[in-house]
Parts: sequence; C-alpha cells; structure tokens
Amino acid sequence: MKKPSDTKFSRVGTSIVLTKFEDGLYEFYAIDKIGNASNRYYLIYDSKGPNGQFVDIKIETIINNCTNKPFKFISIDD
Repeated sequence: MKKPSDTKFSRVGTSIVLTKFEDGLYEFYAIDKIGNASNRYYLIYDSKGPNGQFVDIKIETIINNCTNKPFKFISIDD
C-alpha cells in the first residue's frame, strides 16, 4: 500500500485496515507466496463534497426553494 503522502510502498504482503484517511491517491497491490505481484489497484479519497446550485432549466436561474419544475444541478469540486 502507498498513501498519498508516501514516496514508496509499505506493508507489502500484509493486510491493513485503514482508520485515518488523507485526501489523495492510494495504491495497492499484493505479492503471493512465490513472489508474483498482482495488478495495482487505485483509490482516490476526497473528504470534501462538491459545492453546487440548482438551476431552473427553462429560465436558467438559480433555485433557492423546493420546486416541481425541471432543474439541473451544477457542481463545482476542486
């Protein structure tokens, strides 16, 4: 496993349970008893949700209240 802040893999060949996550890319792979490495698996963790606005489709204005009109959701996520 390699955490986003790590420069090299650690815990190769052992299992791990993550309890504290940091934002970014995690990489995983396994090695079997005779030394064959598995494929690499990737997980991107993002603890911050997107910001967004509901927009009325017909008049292209921001909706602040509940509505039964057609709408779209525009999200922004860094």
